[in-house]
Order: sequence, then C-alpha cells, then structure tokens
Amino acid sequence: MTKVEFRESGLVVKKMKKINLAPENVDYCKSADYQDRLGDLPDCLIHHILSFVETKDAIRTSVLSKRWRHLWASVTCLNFSSKSFARLVEFKKFVLWVLSHRDSSQVKVLIYSRFGVDYATDQYLLNKVIEYAASHGVEEIRINLRAKTCGSPPVEIPLALFACQSLKMLEFKDCHPTNVSFPFGCKSLETLHLERFSMHPAAANFSNPFASLAELFGFTTLTTLHLNSFSMCYTGIDSLDPFGNCVNLKTLHLSEMSFQSDLNPKDFVISAPQLKNLSLMCNRFKCKIVVASPQLTNFSYLYSTRCSFLEFTLPSMDGLTIDIHELHDQLEKSPHKKRRDTLHGLVNMLRGHRNSEAVKLSFCTVAKKTMQFMVLTKPDKKRKTELNFYQILDCWVVTLANKGKKHNPIPVSSILIAMRQNAATREFYHVIDFASANGNVGLELPADQAEVIFIGTGTSEGVPRVSCLTNPLKKCLICSKAAEPGNKNRRLNTSILIRHPTSTGSHNILIDAGKFFYQSALRWFPAFGLGKDTCTNYGSIMESTQFGPFIKGYSGPGCCPVACVGLCEEDVTVFVIRTLDAVIITHSHADAIGGLDDLRDWTNNVQPNIPIYVAKRDFEVMTKTHYYLVDTSVIIPGAAVSELQFNIISEEPFVVHGLKLTPLPVWHGKGYRSLGFRFGNICYISDVSDIPEETYPLLMDCEILIMDALRPDRSTATHFGLPRALEEVRKIRPKRTLFTGMMHLMDHEEVNNYLSTLMESEGLDVQLSYDGLRVPIKL
Repeated sequence: MTKVEFRESGLVVKKMKKINLAPENVDYCKSADYQDRLGDLPDCLIHHILSFVETKDAIRTSVLSKRWRHLWASVTCLNFSSKSFARLVEFKKFVLWVLSHRDSSQVKVLIYSRFGVDYATDQYLLNKVIEYAASHGVEEIRINLRAKTCGSPPVEIPLALFACQSLKMLEFKDCHPTNVSFPFGCKSLETLHLERFSMHPAAANFSNPFASLAELFGFTTLTTLHLNSFSMCYTGIDSLDPFGNCVNLKTLHLSEMSFQSDLNPKDFVISAPQLKNLSLMCNRFKCKIVVASPQLTNFSYLYSTRCSFLEFTLPSMDGLTIDIHELHDQLEKSPHKKRRDTLHGLVNMLRGHRNSEAVKLSFCTVAKKTMQFMVLTKPDKKRKTELNFYQILDCWVVTLANKGKKHNPIPVSSILIAMRQNAATREFYHVIDFASANGNVGLELPADQAEVIFIGTGTSEGVPRVSCLTNPLKKCLICSKAAEPGNKNRRLNTSILIRHPTSTGSHNILIDAGKFFYQSALRWFPAFGLGKDTCTNYGSIMESTQFGPFIKGYSGPGCCPVACVGLCEEDVTVFVIRTLDAVIITHSHADAIGGLDDLRDWTNNVQPNIPIYVAKRDFEVMTKTHYYLVDTSVIIPGAAVSELQFNIISEEPFVVHGLKLTPLPVWHGKGYRSLGFRFGNICYISDVSDIPEETYPLLMDCEILIMDALRPDRSTATHFGLPRALEEVRKIRPKRTLFTGMMHLMDHEEVNNYLSTLMESEGLDVQLSYDGLRVPIKL
C-alpha cells in the first residue's frame, strides 16, 4: 500500500487496494523476457499521453515507479475539474498544491471547470490559476464556471489574462463578467469561444452588446469566433454590423443568439471581409440577416423555429457551399407564408447569380422539405435557365447557366421533384426547369445508384418502451417523443438494407431480420421507389402526403412514392422495394433472427426462396430456435413457412450477388462472437462490446462507419456506449460515422447537437442514424 501526501490537501490517495497477482503472472514478470513497454517510452510521449487526462489522474501515476514519481510535474496540460472531488474545499486545496509543486515547464493548455450548487465562483482561486498559466506561456485556456445568467455573484476576469501575450485560444462558458473596460492585450489571440457569456447589467452596453465584447476581447485579431447561447439587449433601430472590423476573421459560428424583448436592429449584417465559413444555428433574430462577406465559401444554417429573412449580397457564388436545414421538421408548425419567407433570400441569390460556374448544395438543402420552398416558383416561360445537378457522394453541385451553352449530359439520381398547388390562388407552382444537356425538359436518372437504407436503429425491445409509456410516476420524455408519428426517436430492431445495382438488375441485401422486421418492412418498403428512370424519396421527405393528390398513380396514405415529373402533364411510374435477394445474419439473438419466420410473406407471394448467410455457431442456435425452417420435413402438411436456403460462412470474405462482403469479427459480450461486415468502403458493426486487434486492419480507410452506440453515458457488458464508440471512431478515423442500436436514453436531437460540435473541435463527422435514413454509397 502506498500513500501520497499533498500539503494542505490531506490524502488524495488515502487507500490503494492490494493487488494479488496470480503465481504465473508473477513468474512472467520476473522472467527475462518481460519488458515494461510503457515504462520504456520516452518522457515526451508519456507527457503527451498524460495531457489527455485530468491532472488528478496524472498525479496518481506517480505511484507506478520511481521514474513516474515526478513526471506529472512537467505535463504541459493542466486540467482541473471540481467534479472529481466530493467537496469544493478539497478541490481548492488540490489546485493550490499542484501550482506550488509543479516545476517550471511551460503550460500550453489550461482547462478549469468549477461546478457547485451555489453557482458562485471562487474569485481568488480563479485569479491564482490564470496568473500561473499566464506566467508559464499558456497558449490555450478553457474556463467553465457554471454560473447562472442572473442571480449569482458576478465574475471579474483576472487582469493577468489581458496581459498574456502567448494566448492563442480562449474559451469561456457560463460566465458573466463585470470588467469590460480593460483593453485586451492578447495580440496573438486567434480563436475565441464564448458560451452563455452574459455581460453583467452594470457593465454591458445595451445600445450595442457586441461592442462590449469587442472592447473586452479585441475582435480585430481573431481568425475564429464562436458565440453560443447569448441573450442580448439592444436599444438601437439601425443596422447592426458587429463584425465589420474583424479584418482577420475567417470562421464565424453564431448559435442560439437572441435579443431581449422586441427591440431588435433593423438589419443584422455580417460583413467580415475575410470570412470564409459562416454557421448560424438555431438563432432567434427577429430581423433581417444580411450576409455580405465577399470571401464566403461555406454557409450553414440550422433553424428550429421561423427564422429570419435572409439576404445575400455576395459578388459571386462560385465555389460556395450551402447547407440549410430545419431541426426535426419543427417548421411544419409555422404558417406556409413564413416558411417560404425563410428561404426567399437564398432563392433570390440563386436567381441573381445565373452565370456562376458551380455552387455546392448539401443533401439536406436539396432533398429535405426546405428545398420545396427554395425551388418552387411561378412558371416563367420567358426565363430560360437550366440547373444541372451533379451528385458527389451526399453533396450536390449545382450549375446555373443560360441555355445555349453546351454541357455534357450528367445523370441525376434521387432528387425530389414534385408539383404543389397553392391553396389560396389555385395556381400551380412547379420546380424550376431541370433541363438535360439537349435542352429537353426532364430528368435523366441512372439505375446504378447504390445505397444503404436503415430499416431499424433500435434495441431488442425498440423505442418507445411500453414500461415508459405506462409508468404513472415518471414520464420518459424520449419515449413520449418517440410515440409521435415521424419522430426520429422511434426505433425498431437494428437492421440495414443494401441496394446493390448490377448489370443484371438491382439486388436488395438485408442484414439481420429481427423481431420487428415485418413492421419495419411495412413502413419502409412501400415508401421507397427503386426503379429505373424514377425519382426516389429520401427518408422522411415524403412522410406527409401533401404531394399525393398531384401525382398520377399515387396509392394513398401509407405509401409515399415520389414521381418523376418532367412536364406537368406527363404520366408517372411508381416502383417499390419488393424482393429480398439475400439475408445476412450478424449473430443469433432474437433482434437479429426473430423475423425469419415472417419471410414467408416473400417466399409465398413474391419469390420462391431467400438465401440466408450465417456463421456456423449461429446456425447451430437456429437449428433449435427455428428448427422448422432448417428442416421443413417436420412441418405439418399444408402449413406454409419461410423457404430459406442456408449458407454457412466463415470469417473469410464471401460474395453475394456480385457484392463482396468481408466479415468483421467482434465481441458482443464476454465469449460471444458477433460479425460486422465490410462492403466496399462501408463498415457495419451493429452489436459490439469490444473489437479484437485482428479486426482493426479490416476497418482502416473506410468511408462510412456504422457502429453500435447503445446509451449516452457508458458502455454495458454487451454494447458500446457513446463515449467508447467515439474512442473507436478516433482510432479508426473513418470519413463519416453513423451510430445505430440506440436505446431510449439516446435523444436524437440532443445527442446529434452534441456530436455536431465534434466536427468543429476534432473534425469528426459523427451523427446518429434513424429509421428510414437512406445514404447513397459507392460500391
């Protein structure tokens, strides 16, 4: 047992459990072949490893050996969090002890998080920490004080911060300072992130709230600025252009910003001259937003309520990427006119830049419901404009050009094309002419677009849970949401369908058929059109039937095909998913094989049989659970069951209808083997608690990773939780990750909002999937 005493802090390590090593382990450690691989690492690498943990945990490594005793003292990252202490007084003593016992090495990163039920901030301790970091050449500071917006003692930003010349990145969360009159002296500051950083009423400039922030932090030196969760006062009525003097600003993110009361500027102008990336997320400005940054290349706009009127005054749209989408279709509750006004500015910008060479529109902008209002316009036979859509993964490049210019014919797939009738004027609106290269109005759609369809993304019992909906004592908010039609928290058993086009036709390959598979098939199979020369609906685009009356061949509620509309009077052909060309089994639990019996609907009415690909160990289980499907001779004469052809697979690659699938062996609980699969550059792992080392090489260089993430807080004995799943993403480094297999604790909106921040902080493209999601892929 080892004790480590800290002056003024008592015993941080009061006890250490005695570890009894098995005799064979002791003999191995004493053998000549044993090497302490961790201890052989150079100091710089150990310092790098320790920089990812809290300082308290880094100090605990001092008990490992004499060499480790003082390594913590020169780690370049100081990470203090009061959550790791039972009482705030212990946290304070520990922080002061560390500052007094650390050596003179540089502090590159300071992370200081103080949480407490009183919401008050220990001003003395904050000053000490900032002064120490500033005197040791700190480059990055992250402060989280968990202060209330009002009602808690104000905070003074330590003067040492204003004099710090080495600081490059500063982040403040949950803080409302009083001192705004000091000039900010950090001439090298490049990145500023302020979240719930409210000016104290005694110090804020109500006539221009951004002026107070600019005065305090010196906006002119910044290249990156993030402002989140601000509620500001404003007394002026003129245009507000807070970033016009930000001559070096290249990235601007504004999230959940609003002005108190009804006092708003007439125009909110964003005109930073060097701005390239602009992100507006869920802001509540009741004024016109004017985007006038001439160097803008990326524009992202997410909204959950009726958003402001947009106006773009850009000299050119060449190379501009636009991503506009609404949050969970909440805009449906807004009046039709307000919804159209939301995107009217973008429509005008498209019209005003017909000569632009290329503009990138994200998939959400093109295919989601917002696009209905971007492209719907009154017919104008005099205006001859063509838009050719080029599909690049899940991003669309739009070229606007006058007719007469020659363009190579490029096929288009999966674009929402539909008509809509205005209820008030009874006038028809139609999509702006989508012309092919020869000038004829219409669409040239390829039949060779492969895709993955998420048939289900939930656990064995699915979401919502009956126990939650019937509990009179406690309401489960997520299950209550999931009970609403169309909500993305509604999840059935995890399963995907791979649509694999070949020269002989399109093949539908299903991975897993769980207990709820038939319900999933009822919901999604009729809704997705997969025929040649036919537009397809993506996920929830056509969950409502508002286009139904205007599409010839429409079959009523519950079946939402999308029509291929060239001229309004043309006939429509509707195709749906019908056949199952193969079913591949990942493991033998009920949520993966419980729906095999329901495949009788296909083998009795659609096709003679269905090939099943399954590992030997899982087939042996199925000989007991589904013995009547394995050996149909036991069936009572006249009874009908699924006609299945079982194919035993090993952990070697195999081919199904021309598609090569490579098994990805993983552990689904201790001693229980499950399989993921790699097809093309897509890796799919639905049930996993650990990944063997030999599987990692098979996961490298994947474009899309689809992986298990059961709950938001922790892993279980059989499934990854979100933290572990993110660790694996950082290790595998796919270009894009979609999580699946979520239980009812995973709120789609909240978790995705968190995951979206990882793109900005770490460059990780991670999101939750949902039932009905369709992802175009390359095979």
